[in-house]
Amino acid sequence: MTARRALPTRPRPSVWKRPLPLLLVFLAVGGAWWQSRPKNVPVQAAALSRTVAQDWAELARFGPRPVGNAGHERTLGWLEGELRALGYNVTREAVTLERPYDRGGRLKVGGLSVPASALYGSQGGEQEGRLVRVSPDVSSERMEALGLRGQIALTTCGKTPWRELVERVMGAGALGLVIVQDCPRAQLQRVASTPLPLVQISVADGANVWPLAGKQAQLSSKVEVRRITGHNLIAARVGAAPEVLFGAHLDTVNGSPGANDNSSGVLAVLEVARRAARTPWRTGRGSCCSTPRKTAPSAAACS
Repeated sequence: MTARRALPTRPRPSVWKRPLPLLLVFLAVGGAWWQSRPKNVPVQAAALSRTVAQDWAELARFGPRPVGNAGHERTLGWLEGELRALGYNVTREAVTLERPYDRGGRLKVGGLSVPASALYGSQGGEQEGRLVRVSPDVSSERMEALGLRGQIALTTCGKTPWRELVERVMGAGALGLVIVQDCPRAQLQRVASTPLPLVQISVADGANVWPLAGKQAQLSSKVEVRRITGHNLIAARVGAAPEVLFGAHLDTVNGSPGANDNSSGVLAVLEVARRAARTPWRTGRGSCCSTPRKTAPSAAACS
């Protein structure tokens, strides 16, 4: 009788092969992180030689840049590129806010109907009342004596800021306001949010409406409030620990390139970033940076 031979068995794997898959995964994840990690980029000499005048000429080309329009997006791309060229790591932070859009309006009085556009910031609405002429610069006390309560005020441009004018008119009890836009320059003033029709009409239409003061009028204004998303730009050297912060909001009001509101601030932040690009400030020791705004997109430049 012959003895049975044991069946062959698979050899045990080498001990070093057991952690190999985990090691490969670790190396792959680590390599991906290493490639995608935030890192400083080299400073481009051409970016250091630019002037504020050149920056303004470039920024002005984008035109008005309220949040959500093409000018705002072009500004973001341009400024992000300039900050990167100065050696900064730039990130975008989404900011959601509400913005009013004028949907048109009408002023009807004495058989005449003329188009009207909402003052920036007003909420619109529909009201009826007698059309009462008032001086734009009259005091609050005098305005109350004009019999505006329950009526619609009709005025022209003056020295009084429109926000203050609206406060005076509403304080006197008016149900609406019509401004004949006869200012030397088109006004882009923002008024307080008010659930009443606050509008402006052209000089030509104002010439026809003005003689009808004292008659009953119907005033309507449609304003749509939309939720839109803009972005903060935050620029800093990787690992910076800023002690001084510089910032400026990027957007403008409708129809304006915002030379002083706030292109001047944006250009100042960019110039600070440029001057600090090759100094110890850029590392974050006594550094500069901008804080992001939660209500309107801003430029963030850290050195």
